[in-house]
Amino acid sequence: MPRVVFLLIPRVHLLDVAGPAQVFSTAADLGYDHTISYVSEDKDVATVQGLPLRADDTWPALAPEDLVIVPGCSTAVAAPRTTRSRTNWPACTRRRSWCAT
Repeated sequence: MPRVVFLLIPRVHLLDVAGPAQVFSTAADLGYDHTISYVSEDKDVATVQGLPLRADDTWPALAPEDLVIVPGCSTAVAAPRTTRSRTNWPACTRRRSWCAT
């Protein structure tokens, strides 16, 4: 079963997580077979809007058919914190960034 993994970085925008997550959730409800996961460097993720999110701090095993989505964030300051995360997705060939702002 393909996996959709959201990599949540500090100061992420809620809409950039919620919009795509809703699309994949609805697709699953309609019978498209996949699982959704959320990962981050830390379990608690600060958002620009002040509502904290919670994610796993360990990556699931990834396969070539899996998709990693990196929702938009407010600053480039968060990018260096994802360096460790980038080393965890070599098996995944599909990566997408999503930013509504």
